[in-house]
Amino acid sequence: MTTNRLGLLLFANFTFVFFSCKKEKNITENSCDRAKQLSAEFLVQENYITSAAWQLYSTDTVCVPTLRFDATDSTASAYNWHIGAGNYSAPSVSLEFPDIFLTEHATVSVELEVKGTDNLNCFPRMDTVKRSIKTVYFTDQSLVKGKFQGYLEENPKTVFTIEVDPARSCSDIPNGTITTTDLYISNLVEGCDFFVGTCSGGKYKVGYRQITFSSEACHSPSGIIKIDHDNRSLIIDYLANDNGYQLPAVSHKFIGKKIN
Repeated sequence: MTTNRLGLLLFANFTFVFFSCKKEKNITENSCDRAKQLSAEFLVQENYITSAAWQLYSTDTVCVPTLRFDATDSTASAYNWHIGAGNYSAPSVSLEFPDIFLTEHATVSVELEVKGTDNLNCFPRMDTVKRSIKTVYFTDQSLVKGKFQGYLEENPKTVFTIEVDPARSCSDIPNGTITTTDLYISNLVEGCDFFVGTCSGGKYKVGYRQITFSSEACHSPSGIIKIDHDNRSLIIDYLANDNGYQLPAVSHKFIGKKIN
């Protein structure tokens, strides 16, 4: 009987030690599994600071002189940017470049170095320094230009063609003299071809893959135009006063493909 009791006691102690060790081992493994590798990836974004409607998006080609650079890793202990000839040390940097960069199709090299803290209890060891380099290409031509065939989301069976031109020559009403270029949109609102800007009123902002607009003509449409990375697929989310100029405005979505 004494022998049996001793055997049971030893088995219980062994079981307790075994599961305790196993639990401690799992805690160590899990903490290292959860440890995030340091990343030096960053986003280059066109940034219209004065436009509440503008949506930031990542692009390496820009047609806006004001840019924002954001590190994607918020856990680093230090950030060192080398943007052109300038050096900066914040997770996010906003800079305004000369307008001539757009017309001269300039390029700017951007390098980000991030530093982190090593976890000595993990294997393999974590990197404590990472670097990433990109080239930013400036241009004065937006991809949001041309004729697009598509439909409204609420009426997919009715297909029609619209045209978008971010720099169409227009007359300065009422004297009829061609003095400027404005955003031109045709047939988005049925039967309406309109300018946005100096010629017909309203405001707009043009980026490489995005345009925001707010018109005072043709049922006062306002919204955002985006072209996908295939350079053909277009979406316009907009509001328009469908019943003349009476509020409230109605929400629409145009979905189309470039045809020229």
